[in-house]
Amino acid sequence: MTSTVITAAEYAAAARRVAELTRDADGAAGGTAWTLHDADATRPDRVYLTARRISPAPAANVGAGLECVDDDLTFQADEVDVSDNEPARPASSWLQWEIHVVYHATYACPALYFRGSALDGRVLDEVAAVQALEYMRAASHLAAPVSTAMGPFASAVAAGPHPALGTPFLYLHPCQTHDLLAPILGPPGFTARVLLAWLSTVGAVFGGLVSTAQWTAVKG
Repeated sequence: MTSTVITAAEYAAAARRVAELTRDADGAAGGTAWTLHDADATRPDRVYLTARRISPAPAANVGAGLECVDDDLTFQADEVDVSDNEPARPASSWLQWEIHVVYHATYACPALYFRGSALDGRVLDEVAAVQALEYMRAASHLAAPVSTAMGPFASAVAAGPHPALGTPFLYLHPCQTHDLLAPILGPPGFTARVLLAWLSTVGAVFGGLVSTAQWTAVKG
């Protein structure tokens, strides 16, 4: 029986492969652009992937629950990419999400870390971020993500330092990740394909983080 314990080295190899495959796929078709951060080759547990998303803010969230400004998070209003069919909205009614895939050493598995903020860089606190994610989940007609099967969505969100950066982030608690991965972990172990399968499930609340082109690339 294949073990569901994932080593940092296995995770790092899968993350590097996902970055390669999704970069190639995104050159030909749209999808979430994942950037690999791999500064220390001797610390596979410090390897992580990042992506960004823009989403409409719930009316109750505009201007509420916003904390300090982080210049690295600031977007310009003209960077917002929306559908031609989307009604014009002021910059204050949009939220940006910084999404990180990291290795969680305690649970020995990948974890999804994230921060939400206004376009001027003011970061959402935990309550406002959860409210915004619930709004996105309802708007996309999702039921509950698999990671929240044990209770309300808010119970699946925790706050803590980023494993590689040490800065405050929110994350989806990985306590059920091994149960989620067990049916898809085959003899090859934890691969890029398994990482994308996990990401397509836990990332559903962000509107889906894996494109068809990325799936095609990783299966090829």
